[in-house]
Amino acid sequence: MVRSQKARYTLYVPVGKAIRLAPSSKGVIYDIPNITNTRDREMLGETWLMTEKGLIRAKNWAKTLKHVQFDAVYSTNYNRTKETAQPIVDAMQLEITIYDPRKINLKHFLKDTRGKTVFVVGHSNTIPNLVNSLIVKKKYNSIEDTNNSNLYIVIKQYDYIVDQILVVD
Repeated sequence: MVRSQKARYTLYVPVGKAIRLAPSSKGVIYDIPNITNTRDREMLGETWLMTEKGLIRAKNWAKTLKHVQFDAVYSTNYNRTKETAQPIVDAMQLEITIYDPRKINLKHFLKDTRGKTVFVVGHSNTIPNLVNSLIVKKKYNSIEDTNNSNLYIVIKQYDYIVDQILVVD
């Protein structure tokens, strides 16, 4: 037996089905993407039911934004963020561009998206930071993990910047 080996497993749980992570899983689990934004340590010993609430919210986003012609859609590489982006991707016949919020190069992002209308899906602790970088001031703090309703709108043209929040449940 060789120690320090890593294995990666993906477990897909259908909507409406449950999974239970035993407390003995503590040393095995790491960075589990989930639709409830629950931290790994809080998942142990609990039964988690995957619901349609997040998927319904994503469809509501697509309905609300149906008249916006997006040129690109960016998402982190987590199922919940990709599923949030999917209805817009389907409606606009686009592909999702995966990005890592810890490694995003703002200069390259601005160059790649100049003159485009883009939809970016991220997390409660990353999207406000990205918006702050785009508007060049610290205006937005991280939001609660349970807040999945904020849409940050940033319009940037030359030195002119406008930002606001739209809330859709």
